[in-house]
Amino acid sequence: FTTPFLGEVARKSGSTLEPNILKQYFFEGAKRAVGTDIDQQAITASTDNARINDVAALFVSSDRLPAETFDIVVANILTRPLIVLAPALASRVARGGSIALAGILDTQAPMIVDVYSRWFNIAPWRTAAGWSLLAGARRPTSGGAVSP
Repeated sequence: FTTPFLGEVARKSGSTLEPNILKQYFFEGAKRAVGTDIDQQAITASTDNARINDVAALFVSSDRLPAETFDIVVANILTRPLIVLAPALASRVARGGSIALAGILDTQAPMIVDVYSRWFNIAPWRTAAGWSLLAGARRPTSGGAVSP
């Protein structure tokens, strides 16, 4: 998540490492977690942090991402990529699943809500220092398949 959210959660959890925070808030009880990035250094760092924090997670490049849906999808990227990737991200959220989107300026949050409301009941969950974290639940009628 963006720095303000990491700081907020770190104060509550006593840790500043993102995988530990994700474990506490998203992965508790998860059978598995999969992460992806286009940057190999980010994949390596995430893998190392997950190991250090005892999080059972697989991090792969986007071309090696398993073709399946997930109960929770988390994306921490800027507004333009979130808009471009909306159909792809939405298609990865299972029926009854959730999505969390970060890396969004408060002023751009309404635009992201507009785009993602096609598939999710979505709204700002937290805002801090000019940044928003959006959280949404898949609409029952949107199913798992998404057309571009």
